[in-house]
Amino acid sequence: MKIEYIRQLQTSYMRIELKSGLGRTEEEMLSHNKIHGILPVGWQREDEKILLRYDITGKVALDALLEEKKADAVLLEQLLSGICSAVRQLEKFLLCPEGILLCPEAVFCDYKTGEVFFCYFPEEEVSFTERLQRFMEYLLTKTDHKNKEAVDLAYGLYEELLTPAYSLCDIQSFLQERRSPKIEDIKTEEEPAAVQREETVRIIREEEILSRMSPDGWFETIKRSAYEKMSAWINTREWKKIKRKRPGSRQLTFEIEEGEKQEEFATELLSERHEEENRILKYEGTDVLPDLLITRFPFLIGSAADCDGVIKSSGISRHHARMILKDGVYFIEDLNSTNGTTVEGGLLTYKTKVSLKKGAIVCFANQPYRFL
Repeated sequence: MKIEYIRQLQTSYMRIELKSGLGRTEEEMLSHNKIHGILPVGWQREDEKILLRYDITGKVALDALLEEKKADAVLLEQLLSGICSAVRQLEKFLLCPEGILLCPEAVFCDYKTGEVFFCYFPEEEVSFTERLQRFMEYLLTKTDHKNKEAVDLAYGLYEELLTPAYSLCDIQSFLQERRSPKIEDIKTEEEPAAVQREETVRIIREEEILSRMSPDGWFETIKRSAYEKMSAWINTREWKKIKRKRPGSRQLTFEIEEGEKQEEFATELLSERHEEENRILKYEGTDVLPDLLITRFPFLIGSAADCDGVIKSSGISRHHARMILKDGVYFIEDLNSTNGTTVEGGLLTYKTKVSLKKGAIVCFANQPYRFL
């Protein structure tokens, strides 16, 4: 399935080729109704092809969102609740629920409202059940494994999906139970033994679920989990004790001959090596806005406080654009902002990275900057 992105003034579209076309009922329902949780879609003919065109203005694809952060419990619940709601809406408008496209590139989130939107694409060959399981396996690899609530929710949902003859009502019930506080969850300080037993049960449960996952999902989750657990262990006191010299161990020393000058070595932190690589986006507009000093990569630009380069202007989206450094080359991409990003006058389409040369003019909406 080939996905294309198109930018027209202040509107962004995602296009997918449709081989067999839409039925009459589908055309009527999609043309005359606004379906909650489903992206507005139109269609056009181009070189004997039928292309579905989804309006994705101001929204960010799930795969791009999870490049910036890992999935927490709130996002996981929004995604699964959104799927259940979208299925009900499609049934209400006499459309087949099997038409929901469950791939990270075709699931979109609205930064402002937090809503989740899906694409209606009636030519999926794989069953909805299998697609939902694959989608959940993808989310397992993107879940924040340091967040116990997120891990419990992700593995619990996946376990529900592996149950024979499950239904979306079961998923909704599971999510509702997670929201409802239970008496046993309101606890005083637990004894260490009880905490250890709970952790052991959780690990066994995770291993059982992972053993039933597809090879790709299993490998990615194990690799990510092992890396995070090792990183956490390295920072513990036990590791520091091991690093100390053990009794009876042999230490190698090197004698410096007389007259030989000993070289001095300075310790350099990796985080400090970017100092000479710092670049500036120098503001060249008429408003009173600061220059943006680029000190790290990826470098997120927008109006939100969590951005690396904050531009307080009415036309700037919360997460407007992003810069990366790859093999010594600087790239910039628009994050599907409302008013767009241009480089030397050329409007960027979503998920298109353009290299930047020194002196290039970059406009975020109507605010111009020079890359130095």
